[in-house]
Amino acid sequence: DLDSGGSSNDGTLTILGENLEVEKNNQKYRSENTLTKMRSIFGAANHLGAEWPDECTTIDRIGTDKELNGECNNRFVKLFHSYQKRDGIYDGTSSGIIGMLSPIDWKGYPIVSNFFVGYTNQNGDFDNGEFLGGDNFVIGLKNTFEHKGIKASLTPMIGINDLDVKDYDTDKIEKITNNFISEFIFKYLSENGVENHFIERLNDREQLVKKVDIIPVEVIVRNIATGTLTKRLGIQEGLKLKKPLIEFTLKSDELDDPIISEEHIDVLEYAEKDEIKDIKEQALLINRLLLQLFSSINIQLVDFKIEFGRITIDKKVILADEISPDSCRLWDKSSSEKLDKDRFRKNLGGLIDAYKEVATRLGIKIQ
Repeated sequence: DLDSGGSSNDGTLTILGENLEVEKNNQKYRSENTLTKMRSIFGAANHLGAEWPDECTTIDRIGTDKELNGECNNRFVKLFHSYQKRDGIYDGTSSGIIGMLSPIDWKGYPIVSNFFVGYTNQNGDFDNGEFLGGDNFVIGLKNTFEHKGIKASLTPMIGINDLDVKDYDTDKIEKITNNFISEFIFKYLSENGVENHFIERLNDREQLVKKVDIIPVEVIVRNIATGTLTKRLGIQEGLKLKKPLIEFTLKSDELDDPIISEEHIDVLEYAEKDEIKDIKEQALLINRLLLQLFSSINIQLVDFKIEFGRITIDKKVILADEISPDSCRLWDKSSSEKLDKDRFRKNLGGLIDAYKEVATRLGIKIQ
């Protein structure tokens, strides 16, 4: 994300990490928070029935016949809110609304049924940085039975949960680690003849960079077969390629970054032919330099994704965006342990520890 800052030719790059699933074990208390929401829904449904006029909840024939076409046929609504707290673990809230429709009188049976619909918003802030939140939609049928002094109710209910679990502390650490690693790599590449947009790191999450117009093409350089390459072509995972393979994808989240050819780039005018040639040459040079860098710390550079942009003034194509474990596949040479975003993609856990390990091997000290 580039914003004008410094001179008119500079901008600010903010390193944005992705929302990460939590590695800590909070399942018990997530369930507790969810059960509290369920109890609130049932309580609201029961409250509606309990607070109605007796004629709406009794099976007394005289009262029911007299009133069902009157007040009982109105719609009734109940708002609710609850707050939960466990010291040292989490604070949670659940708010919602239940709307109950007109009673159904089952003629000849001591039962009254009421359809209801509801919505709740559920939130839980855990002390270790986790956040649980989202929306819930329910529909149910409250059945009230009364006969000879015996009262009972049965309320089957179905619903849809749209809940997210995020760990903002983990996400924060990932962003900071990536920023420091990206700074280190851009400086290393610049010292070795690769011009790029990096000027300086401003803080834990932001960099001052040269202002460029990003070319809408992502460049992938592969040294070892893995990921989508093996899925598309049926190649064995871990196969060492005889030479670096360059692939291009269209920079489009909506289209899931489809593979494109040099001809696509030329015909659709994403870049000129001489720019494509320059990009490929730069990509191979970057690959050679990164192979040397990571090999020196016992890490195998499997593949990586980079982007290029045109400098605003003279339209020269230079390296941009970021280079970090988010955009590279990095394997420990001795154990083949993954030290990159695949730990998140494949639910391996230990993502932040892996990122910190890469930073430590590179000699980066993060405050």
